[in-house]
Amino acid sequence: MHRFLTLALLCIATTMLSAQEYSTKHYKIEHGLPTEFVKAIAQDSLGNLWIATDEGFVKYNAARFETYRHVTHSNYTKGFYRTKNGRLLAFADLDLFELKDVGDSVEFRSLVPVDRAVNDSSLSYPKLLYEDAKGSLWVSESQSVVKLNGTKLKRYNFDLADRTPQFLRSFSFFEDGANLYTVSAAGNVFKYDEQKDQFVKSDYKFPLQIEFAEVIKNRLVIGALNGLYVADRDRDGNFSQPKLAFQINLVSYVSPLPHGNYFVATRGSDHFLVDSTFTQRRLAVSNVNDINHVYVSRENDIWLSTSEGILRMQEAPFQGPVGKANIFIESIAEDATNPQVYYYATRDELHSFNTQTNEDNLILNNIKDGYFQSIVSTKKGLWAANAFRVLFIDNNKVVKTFDFSDQRMFVTSIGKDRDENIWLTIPGRREVLLIDNDLRLHTFSNTVGG
Repeated sequence: MHRFLTLALLCIATTMLSAQEYSTKHYKIEHGLPTEFVKAIAQDSLGNLWIATDEGFVKYNAARFETYRHVTHSNYTKGFYRTKNGRLLAFADLDLFELKDVGDSVEFRSLVPVDRAVNDSSLSYPKLLYEDAKGSLWVSESQSVVKLNGTKLKRYNFDLADRTPQFLRSFSFFEDGANLYTVSAAGNVFKYDEQKDQFVKSDYKFPLQIEFAEVIKNRLVIGALNGLYVADRDRDGNFSQPKLAFQINLVSYVSPLPHGNYFVATRGSDHFLVDSTFTQRRLAVSNVNDINHVYVSRENDIWLSTSEGILRMQEAPFQGPVGKANIFIESIAEDATNPQVYYYATRDELHSFNTQTNEDNLILNNIKDGYFQSIVSTKKGLWAANAFRVLFIDNNKVVKTFDFSDQRMFVTSIGKDRDENIWLTIPGRREVLLIDNDLRLHTFSNTVGG
């Protein structure tokens, strides 16, 4: 899929991902969210995003937000979990559902009762879900964990010292080669003894105030009060004692990224990219307070659930040529026939850039009265809007020029349809202009609202 981005900065190529490699968009109440306190995000089988907020579950279909307050017994929704067989589960203070979006309707099928009071027949304020290697579903509560097999549940209580101090996190789960463990927010680790059907205290020494503990890429990754910890797996499948990898305060969530890096979120205002070896880190985004959850969509966009709305981070299509920092980029387009090549335009210059070889070529510059506004690549060649002109370029040479300067028609944007016809955007004009595949100009009268 072609992606067209307008960037304020063309980044220097590096071996580490940096914050400038992402364009960001902040979604708040004015964009359609019912509240800016967002707990978690997931994606259904149709590609729609589901959002857990303090005003119910919300669906986002890339065009609008739709709130489902009526389906829950409480507006305070918590999160989602994707099971190994693909079921999307959604949970709230007083609900645990399987969520099915079939396009024209959404089904929320209740799995087990959820109650405010702790009892033997229902859950109470679920905070996290985990499916173990044998297919059992585990639910963490404030001072206990619950094992679900179908509609049957078994609760395992812990001491008051292991009770969570916050409403969003409590017990986390992980497995080694043979055993299931649960970790309290206080850092105490308990191993599940399947024969005795009980949890026993483990020899693991974990840090204080844990918000995140999960096996990622064969490592146990832990987010705690005073940093990011990592434990490696030995030959027998057991994990070593965790060691401090980075001193990053108030780690709230860790997510792997498509290129082998990790996004490390915090309860503060600074959040980081960490490399795959946990030896380097870079600031990914700042001035966004209190990230609750990080979700990487199937499109590889990073969605941050925060207490100040949703932040979407989209990776830029290329890092750019070395030495081209601090240049204002008007438009970027991917080559229609070679995905390794991109075109970018500054105010005065049009360039091609090969991401494989890092070769940067100047195509056009110093056009009299010129001002590049928009570029589009087709299978036949490259199109560029340059002030009052539209240029068709083949093999880095201008082969056709459409000049509208005598009519003072300033072309601000160009686009192509599925047949690769070129459509022109000219503010203030009632006509619609199209250039077909035979390089013929067509003018259509726009009578809408006339």
